[in-house]
Amino acid sequence: MSERFYSSNEEQRDSPQIKLHQPLPTAILAFFFTPLLGALMISSNWKKLNKPESASKTMLIFYAYLVVLVGSYFAPPISILPIIIVLLLIGFWFNVHHQSKYIKEHDISYTPKPIGKPIMCGLAIIITSYSITIYTKRDFLKAEFSKITEAFVQIQRQQQQKNFTKDDLGKLKQTLSSDIEQLYSENTDGTSTANFELIKNPKNIGEKMTNVMRTRYKEIIDLEKDYDQDLNKIGFSSLMDPKRIQNPGSIKETEMLIDSAIKSATKYKRLNLESYDRVIDGITKLSNGLTDETRQKGDTNRKTISEGCEIEITLIKKMGEIVMHLHQTSGNWEFQEDTTVFNNDSDLKEHNLLWSQFEKLSVRQDELNELMEKKMKED
Repeated sequence: MSERFYSSNEEQRDSPQIKLHQPLPTAILAFFFTPLLGALMISSNWKKLNKPESASKTMLIFYAYLVVLVGSYFAPPISILPIIIVLLLIGFWFNVHHQSKYIKEHDISYTPKPIGKPIMCGLAIIITSYSITIYTKRDFLKAEFSKITEAFVQIQRQQQQKNFTKDDLGKLKQTLSSDIEQLYSENTDGTSTANFELIKNPKNIGEKMTNVMRTRYKEIIDLEKDYDQDLNKIGFSSLMDPKRIQNPGSIKETEMLIDSAIKSATKYKRLNLESYDRVIDGITKLSNGLTDETRQKGDTNRKTISEGCEIEITLIKKMGEIVMHLHQTSGNWEFQEDTTVFNNDSDLKEHNLLWSQFEKLSVRQDELNELMEKKMKED
């Protein structure tokens, strides 16, 4: 037996050297470019060493990794996948060790194959694999990236909160108090005199909080201006004009005015609440969450804003009822010295009842506006 083995080695020395992939560099390439590449290289070596059974065993690692890789594209991400991949790598490295030992024990001389081509193939495998992973798992990766981003943001907020001193808090309160006074100041024509400028490159939470609140104040002013402009565009100021009401066929115009005004008021309510929600969201992020007391105040203020907007809508509807009553009693009243004089007491009674309801709603709206101003100054 030893003679046959000796003869085999002698024949190998006399024959041209075979070309093999070096086991150790192959193992390193497999670590960076997956066992797919490494298994193909080691299996190729076994075939040239006339070890087809060992080549087949090595390819089992290739097929197993390929199944795991393809399955990962379609299955949801699970923690066991990295464990399976590590086990496949360990199995592959044992195979590499076995081949290296075989070559050494049998004193096999060979010419190392260049690794340039395997590296290019490995890069192609990695690029293809990562591209498919990103495409098939984009929602999962996006969610995970958001978690990481949020974690960094949380750390940054906590650091900012540590640097936020009592003096900074005092300056913030003073600034916001001055801003609120400016918000509710008016010119002689009833327009706002406020002009809020955002702080460029805010350095701490106080300055960022100031920008959040000033953005809200600017939006309050802009929303009110836009609402007034919408009403002016549709000619809402002519709704109660006696001459317009007495014109034949003006009832359709009245219906159009009321419908358009309700749509404008509804839009104003929606945009106002969205603006307020953005403020709460901004405060929540800067404060790293809200206390129960702050959250309760926020909910109460939001309800107050919503109720005030709803009253505005109801007031428009009530004005519509008053004008429609005038349409229905047309010819039985006339406008004298800023007063509507009715011929029938029943018509006058209905008219006065509608106006009484309108005035109660107006009083409630004023109360809510005063309450909101008071809360903003207190908070």
